[in-house]
Amino acid sequence: MSSLGRRLLPAPEGEAEIASSTKAESRLRVLGLSLLLTVALLLLAAGITRDSSSSPAVLVAATGVRCKPNLNPPQFCPNGALCPASGLCPSGSPSGSPSPVQPSPSPSASPSPTYPDPSQKPVASAGSPALVWQSDELPRASVGCETIQEIERRGVIDDFMSQQPKMRDILWNRSLDHPTTVDRMEKYAQALSFDMDVDTYMAKHGYVFDFATLKRKHWKKGSETLSSKTTPDFAERGGPNNGFMRVFFHDVSMKLRDFHPDYGWDEGLVASLYRGGRNMTLIHKAYDKKWTEEESPRPWVLPQMHYLGIYANDIASGTDANFAVAIGEPKVATPVDLDAVWRGDPKSGTTFLKLLPPDEAVNKMRDNHLKIR
Repeated sequence: MSSLGRRLLPAPEGEAEIASSTKAESRLRVLGLSLLLTVALLLLAAGITRDSSSSPAVLVAATGVRCKPNLNPPQFCPNGALCPASGLCPSGSPSGSPSPVQPSPSPSASPSPTYPDPSQKPVASAGSPALVWQSDELPRASVGCETIQEIERRGVIDDFMSQQPKMRDILWNRSLDHPTTVDRMEKYAQALSFDMDVDTYMAKHGYVFDFATLKRKHWKKGSETLSSKTTPDFAERGGPNNGFMRVFFHDVSMKLRDFHPDYGWDEGLVASLYRGGRNMTLIHKAYDKKWTEEESPRPWVLPQMHYLGIYANDIASGTDANFAVAIGEPKVATPVDLDAVWRGDPKSGTTFLKLLPPDEAVNKMRDNHLKIR
């Protein structure tokens, strides 16, 4: 009874303060634990997203809540989407773990432009200027056009030209104008010429003079014969006639034949003699200008000429059109008079297809197929 009475009596003043303090601390601890538990549950529900880059993590609330767009580093919604401009993440819980946000890809390279015809390609990638001829309604011309397309598909001449940068520049580089093209062609051909007169050359190779015609001298060594033609028009600066053109294109066709036996030809040129100045002498094997329809250059030789970058610019010599069958060579007519670098006008009548407008280049090639028998 006395003990019970003591518990009911008011506690001394010091003891009351201690008890009150203890109770307050207890309540604070409970409140703190409740707050921590609440925050943990919210974080567990919302999840944490982090930019896959090295930027610090950016926390956002659960789905359906607001985020801040246009921040750096950016904010992302729980589903992995970038914070929208509205600042409100889409509602609904994400399905599974959000996929890591991928860094923005660098802009892809622009697709290569297409060209309606090869003449519009950049010079560095331009191919044969003959490829401007894509089709033709005239059956006779269409055969030539189709052969040009077939040459491109086979790729032999393209491969050959890729190994002959000087030839390629002269015949295919559209950035070179007519005078520059002719100048480079001349320098190329001069390097192939001999610095000697015709009598010295013939004596050196065992030939003796036989007889002369209006334009030529004829030489013989046993049953073998050669002819020589010396004329100033072979050395005309810039044309219209230029014997170096024959020398140059002979080298092109012979090297092409060495590259692939089904291509190129030997029209019978033997040597070029040039000692500077105006006169030039070309030495040639015998050839026959009375070729037949079966020996025509149209099926194969002419399309190769066109694909290589020139057309027959002087075909007014008669039915032979300045083609002939070289003695000792396959029975097909080949160009034996390619000294014309232009006819009519250097700009509109150039022999180099690369320098002509596409429509005019097509007309030149078509005209060859229609007029050469």
